[in-house]
Amino acid sequence: NRDGEPWGDYNTFIRDIYARKMQGEMKQPYTRSRYYHLYLNGLYWGLFMTEERPEASYAESYFGDDKEDYDVVKVTTQAWPYYNIVTDGYMDTWEEIWNMCRTGFATNANYFRLEGKDASGYHIDHSTVYVDIDNLIEYMILVFYTGSYDAPVSAWGGETMPNNYFGIYNRKNKGTGFVFVAHDMEQCL
Repeated sequence: NRDGEPWGDYNTFIRDIYARKMQGEMKQPYTRSRYYHLYLNGLYWGLFMTEERPEASYAESYFGDDKEDYDVVKVTTQAWPYYNIVTDGYMDTWEEIWNMCRTGFATNANYFRLEGKDASGYHIDHSTVYVDIDNLIEYMILVFYTGSYDAPVSAWGGETMPNNYFGIYNRKNKGTGFVFVAHDMEQCL
């Protein structure tokens, strides 16, 4: 129970790690965790859990290149309603994707552009891949399978605001696209 809110029923420390480990089992990038019994000055503070932060240093460690090559988008919880911010790099590519989404994907050309392909679905040499579609599909399968209602869109905000995800994009390697990493999925299952 945090500030009188009934979060304790949901935060079992099992669901969140389970969801993230499932993303790893699907051979997708995921964050690793550990459980700890925390003692400070001999006083037991309880069970805690750590999680890797999927930001630029994480991307450098797992994907290569330098951390300066990465854009990382996540949600800020500093204001209500929540909104997307960049923790590393720039928002330019993310905003391009947003504009593509607003235009819609009624045509093959619009959809395949996300993958750096022509209207027939063939790869265009040296084109920009905006989204790793396989990663996005498997991320969304995880969201649906676990019944997460707080990521990547939050039911707490009337399903009108983003929440609890990280998107990572390598500006140097334009052939990879944004990958999405599950985060804070304790309110699932």
